[in-house]
Amino acid sequence: MKTTTQAEETQSHDSKYNIGFRQARDLLTDKKIEILESLNQDEFDSIRELVEYVERDKKNVSEDLQELALHRIIEINRNGKAKKPELKH
Repeated sequence: MKTTTQAEETQSHDSKYNIGFRQARDLLTDKKIEILESLNQDEFDSIRELVEYVERDKKNVSEDLQELALHRIIEINRNGKAKKPELKH
């Protein structure tokens, strides 16, 4: 059972990051974690480069990136004609 202080702290923490623990657990699939680890280890000039690196279908990677961007975990910036995925710091 949570005390009022713990509940308030959890609510405050969730609001700050716009995502709750359960949502985070559902959001961060193994494939999305692989994407995040890849972005943390290396820089990709385009989504296509990331797709080749993780060896997955472009459509699936793009959908994962859009969901991560929606939750403000990554940013997708224009790099000429390409879209560059980057971790949000």
